[in-house]
Amino acid sequence: MDLLTTLMLVLQADSKAYAEDEHPLKGLRSLADQPVVIVLNQVDTLPPVDDALTALSWWSGFPPGSAKGASIGEKLSLTASQFHHSVDDVVPLIPRARNDFNRCELIERIETRLARS
Repeated sequence: MDLLTTLMLVLQADSKAYAEDEHPLKGLRSLADQPVVIVLNQVDTLPPVDDALTALSWWSGFPPGSAKGASIGEKLSLTASQFHHSVDDVVPLIPRARNDFNRCELIERIETRLARS
């Protein structure tokens, strides 16, 4: 019986380097080849900080030319590349009360990973 079915790594979105976070992930992955969900927490702190997020989900989109949307997209791609994962494994999130940005998406990703294992 597998006790470990999905790994979730939560990172602060405005952190510049993830080298120290990559080491424990590699160690855990060596224990079991399980799916990983990487959560980029506090994406509202990415520049431009004063641009409000009006969308409820990353996938519902941002207005064309949105600097905030571009910033989040770049961070998702960079994080996926740093951890050698698909951008589909990285979920942006805002953990504040009254802000449900991407919480449903995170739950769906976890459920999808659990269904595969």
